[in-house]
Amino acid sequence: MSKKSCQVKPPRIPAEFKGIQVNCCKFTRCKNFGLTPEMALQTDLYKEDNKNKLNRQVRESDPFYMATGTSIKCRQGEILSNLPNKRNQVYFSLKSNLAAYEEYQRLSSYLVIPGSICDKIECPSHETGYYKIRKKGNTASGVPRFICKTCGKTFTGRPIDRPHDKTELDKTFFKLLVAKSPLQIIEFTLDMSMGAIYRRINFIHRQCLVFIADKKRKLYESKNFDRLYLCTDRIVTKSNWTNRKNKKNCEFYGIGTADLTSDYIFAFNFNYDPDMDPLEIQEKALDIGDEEQLPFNRRYTRLWLKSDFEKSKKERAKQGRKFSGSQKEYIKNKANEVYDDELLSSETLVKETDLPVKGMEIHNEYTMIAHFYLVKKLIQNTKMTRLYLDLDMGMKTWFLAVFKEEILEGKCDGFLVNMEKEMTVDEKRIAVKKAKDNIEKFCGIP
Repeated sequence: MSKKSCQVKPPRIPAEFKGIQVNCCKFTRCKNFGLTPEMALQTDLYKEDNKNKLNRQVRESDPFYMATGTSIKCRQGEILSNLPNKRNQVYFSLKSNLAAYEEYQRLSSYLVIPGSICDKIECPSHETGYYKIRKKGNTASGVPRFICKTCGKTFTGRPIDRPHDKTELDKTFFKLLVAKSPLQIIEFTLDMSMGAIYRRINFIHRQCLVFIADKKRKLYESKNFDRLYLCTDRIVTKSNWTNRKNKKNCEFYGIGTADLTSDYIFAFNFNYDPDMDPLEIQEKALDIGDEEQLPFNRRYTRLWLKSDFEKSKKERAKQGRKFSGSQKEYIKNKANEVYDDELLSSETLVKETDLPVKGMEIHNEYTMIAHFYLVKKLIQNTKMTRLYLDLDMGMKTWFLAVFKEEILEGKCDGFLVNMEKEMTVDEKRIAVKKAKDNIEKFCGIP
């Protein structure tokens, strides 16, 4: 049993985890588009190729995909690429479905009603989706306590906010925050200390989450839409350095999706988890030998560890950007769907950046995956959806990975949008008018 051949090895392609599977062919013109490894196992072609392989030591052959290190190769895409004048995507980076699920749980946690599900990760009720929760009194501070009848774990609900003085100033305080007033001006105007200001900011933040969670639950539980036009874009936010001896900024990537007609924002998420302790996670990763595993098999693969961060910066400094030419050449490669692992993530690792001291930064491709799953949940009662995506690295890839079922059913499609940001408003209006005229002429509209 000590031989390597008898040891349990991690899967070459990550298995589906609680309905999430992002490892598949994402080339839209390929017959294998959206075909997950679990779906491939049920096909007649897969069964036909492996029906005579009774020896357990003989690996089953997959007629659809071939695992190559940290990526999979689509065999059908390879056939298409061998045709004359064809440039098709063949290789697709492997990602951890467990990490994508954890990130989705983090982004959608505000939608969960306190006391409705068990806090224990290993509880069997998470597998069935049926929770037996009952109330079990209150804590000494008045916070409601609950108990899971499945596993017996007790946990508390949403903490009760401590009463604060000058509640009549909450509305004015909220308006000043929305107006982006400096905190020193708020301190002088409302005669409040900095400690009271930060406590009130936390209070308003919790109240906003409760309010928006109630609205979003009604959105995906009872709202029905015939058609939605959504716009998705990403931004980069830099934080100020906190140590004069290490004057480096932290870069956080945000992704948001809004309705084109009403400007209603369905979700806006950043790749930052404030509840994670960097030192604790780094120690746990070293104890289990996480760095020795392939990235998609690691337990903490969605988190930026210090060792991985320094290693990635050195590699980026040596290799440089692969597409460092003109913008037109870059867009041309994107339009042809020919891009590699480097284009799946737009994290720019340079020597002037660093990881946050408090909390942990998330690999932004997992935040993109979780964001699209969250949007998918919120618009699940929509008959037809169209998304307009910026020409951003990886955004198209993970949109196709998450909405693959809807795309195959004809219920969802997406458009890549390129814009000239240096144009003036008048030039943009003229360009829009010309585009509308060309579309009407192409459609035969008089």
